[in-house]
Amino acid sequence: MDSRQEIKSMAVVFAMALAVRLACLWQYQHSPTFYLPVGDSITYFMQAMRILEGGKWFPDAVPFQSPLYSWFLVVVFKIFGVHLFTLLLVQIVMGSASCVLIYSLARKVRPSEPHVALWAGSLAAFYGVLAFFDCEILMTSLVVFLILLFMLMLLRWLDTGR
Repeated sequence: MDSRQEIKSMAVVFAMALAVRLACLWQYQHSPTFYLPVGDSITYFMQAMRILEGGKWFPDAVPFQSPLYSWFLVVVFKIFGVHLFTLLLVQIVMGSASCVLIYSLARKVRPSEPHVALWAGSLAAFYGVLAFFDCEILMTSLVVFLILLFMLMLLRWLDTGR
């Protein structure tokens, strides 16, 4: 498969994933809890707000939850302002990119069968659980993205030695 076809395939996977996630977000915005974080979401949000208000990036005590997602929220809020809708759009783009990473991983593992990568990326794009968590203020989409990125980097390192 030439590089133009490769880019087109990745763009198709990204577009499918983005469309599914935007549809989920459009439906979810009518939920009573859309602009009101609850459960773990409120914990992450409040921890990020404390940091934004001049608090410590590293808490004095052992945190109840991993601080990684709160730090991610702080970075997103510093760039785009404290808007939950914008945060979810960032997560949706990241989740769509995760589907492209799945495509890329499948291409790396099965280089002679490009249809396998297209299927893998498409299945990830339409997998409802991934789309659901991309529309939640939870660390799931960030962790999935980072793990997939790490796996792709590891495979490239094993292939090239750098």
